[in-house]
Amino acid sequence: MNLPTRQECFKLLEEYRVPRHVISHCLVVNKISIYLAKKLLEKGEKINVELVDTASLLHDFLRVCDFKNFDPEFFDQEITEEDRKKWDGLREKYKGYDHEIAAFDFFKDKYPELAQTIKMHKYRAIKDIGFENWEEKIVHYADKRVMHDKIVSLAERFEDGHIRNAAKDNSCNDVDDIDNMIYDLEKEIFSKLDITSDDILVLQPLDTKLVIFDYDGVIMNTFGITCKVYEKLAEENNVEFANNPEFFRDLLEVDWNISLDKLGIMDKEKRKRAETIFFDFMTLYKDDIKIYPGIKDVLEKLQGKVKLVIASNNSFPEIKSKLEREGLLKYFDYIFDIQHGRKPETGQLLSAMKKFDVKPGETVLVGDMDGDVLVGRRAGLKNVIAVTYGYHPKKKLEKADFIVDKPEHLLDVIVVE
Repeated sequence: MNLPTRQECFKLLEEYRVPRHVISHCLVVNKISIYLAKKLLEKGEKINVELVDTASLLHDFLRVCDFKNFDPEFFDQEITEEDRKKWDGLREKYKGYDHEIAAFDFFKDKYPELAQTIKMHKYRAIKDIGFENWEEKIVHYADKRVMHDKIVSLAERFEDGHIRNAAKDNSCNDVDDIDNMIYDLEKEIFSKLDITSDDILVLQPLDTKLVIFDYDGVIMNTFGITCKVYEKLAEENNVEFANNPEFFRDLLEVDWNISLDKLGIMDKEKRKRAETIFFDFMTLYKDDIKIYPGIKDVLEKLQGKVKLVIASNNSFPEIKSKLEREGLLKYFDYIFDIQHGRKPETGQLLSAMKKFDVKPGETVLVGDMDGDVLVGRRAGLKNVIAVTYGYHPKKKLEKADFIVDKPEHLLDVIVVE
């Protein structure tokens, strides 16, 4: 089965300028869909989680085809001329198509299974066509549990939908029948599971109030210098190593004591020497430390909407000096460093949430290593974003909620009012 990767899905959402409020809806539908798909898989049901993932992410990909106009009142973003041009082009190309059928037509040749699953999330599909597999059922059902970007009951979703689509519904005499068929679908799904339909409310996204950024590998590109540090350590300790990026990406861990363990540097004095070398190199090669292109724009757009902090196993003086030099210090409300604990222990994250009086569900963590994902889970965060442009490759980041390739894509998955 040919499917786009998750990153390719986000690139499509960006390329076709899918409105932010539509993306927010898709992300919540996606979260429910994956949750239910994995639960069914655990129970022995045959279901392709990857298909569910991509279809739920892209189910409203061409939602603009249904819009009667582009009234700014209904958008949580400034509508640019580029947006209008793209949307007008899509509406003209798929004139007379509902968004589900437009997306089916868009994807059918390259991704036929994806196209079919997206088509089947249409409200009437459950009666007019009928489902052939769990993937179609789950994406259809998950969409009916999300009103805008909030998880609601089917009853609440139907009431809102029927009000908004009154003219269309009034022309049909089987709306109640379709509603009842979807209620039956809900019963079918949860009859297979050890949870109830109310239990998915735990997935409810809260308004983001705090975004915690790792420093090395997310804000600042220190990978090259860190590699130099370990080269020096290996040489001093007569450790053989492969001098290539892949070796270092496998060697480096969020807790550098584990990295030193991998090199066989166990002696206490040698570890102290390692720390001295690290900070010496950070000073010696300070001009080589640069911010990642695009990260400043991300911080500018988030500032004032949420609290922004750093949580890093680096030191406060080192972080502060580099942020000042790059003009980024003004964007951050606080820096949590090794004085607040070392990741993957939760001290830094718990201190940040306590300081700003926010809940785990209101907090987003952005990291670049599997240890960042681990600490986010340990702290109870429901939204952990991993970036692939930092230290660890994508294959080590798969347990994150979202994976992004570029700083600017962070704005697609950090949902703020």
